[in-house]
Amino acid sequence: MIILHEMPMPPTGNHRLMPVNGRLIKTKECRAFDQACQVWMIRQRSALYEFRRTAKNWIDNGLLIRVEFRFFFPKTKLITKDGHPKKLDDSNRLKDSEDAVSDVIDVDDKFFVDKQLFKIPWDKSYECFTAVLTPCHWFQQS
Repeated sequence: MIILHEMPMPPTGNHRLMPVNGRLIKTKECRAFDQACQVWMIRQRSALYEFRRTAKNWIDNGLLIRVEFRFFFPKTKLITKDGHPKKLDDSNRLKDSEDAVSDVIDVDDKFFVDKQLFKIPWDKSYECFTAVLTPCHWFQQS
């Protein structure tokens, strides 16, 4: 099992790209996320080699990867004062999260065949996500 703790929260899909002179470029928010991921990887450098070695070993042995994404948001962003859930489209963040995890473990995200996504309220004031990776096989339907 590989656990990537408190990675930077990606921007929503609506804030990824913007048109400039007839072409799409990354937004300032998206570039800041890329830089935050690089800083996170530098801070994890002692474990980074082990993450990559483990993931490559899974792939080399014919296994695929199950990823559980846990998105942590401050309670005020997820829950109203009445205790009801607020509208927060977390699935727009999934693609950039997959790409970030793929960069960390140095494995193409085509090997991520089973994905789960959880929104979790917490008492901290910032947003982040944790990815839990485990090896798996193709799902065989009988």
